[in-house]
Amino acid sequence: MPADTPLLDQEFALKQFSGNKNFLVKILQKFFDQYADFQNLLNSTLSSEGTDPARALVHTLKGVSGNLGLQRLHQSSRELETSLKNGEQDSALQAQFADILASTLEAVTSFLNESQSPAQVQQEETEQSRDKLRSMLARNEFIAPARLDELLQQINLSDSKKAQLREAIQTLEYDQASAILN
Repeated sequence: MPADTPLLDQEFALKQFSGNKNFLVKILQKFFDQYADFQNLLNSTLSSEGTDPARALVHTLKGVSGNLGLQRLHQSSRELETSLKNGEQDSALQAQFADILASTLEAVTSFLNESQSPAQVQQEETEQSRDKLRSMLARNEFIAPARLDELLQQINLSDSKKAQLREAIQTLEYDQASAILN
């Protein structure tokens, strides 16, 4: 693998999420939460279950890391998956994978720390949802009940205001709904 291969290709990752950095932050946090202990899981699976179940774990990580722009981890996962598919337990390759996984998790942590705080992300999502609902109301667009539920969960309003808003939308009183939302 070329030495200049990035741990996290932020430009690629942002493109994967249509430039929505807040969503990328959420997904990378979930990635970190899910894969922080992956090396222990992999080692345990290799010792107790063998190469086939371990290969399946690595295969999943390969796909996830590729989609998130975690290029070194993706490449290392691909190499380890091939080795495991051949029934090999190459300790040097496993050590290299472990190092790259640890470095990738550190890079993800740095990215998350440099990005907005969860409260800021939540605030922006609230505003985006509020703006989306305003836009839908202004266009007199039909709002399906499931979509309305999703938007209302993300908007910071009291329960009574949400109930009033829901009633106004369900009865197609969009001017009244806009007034409640503002």
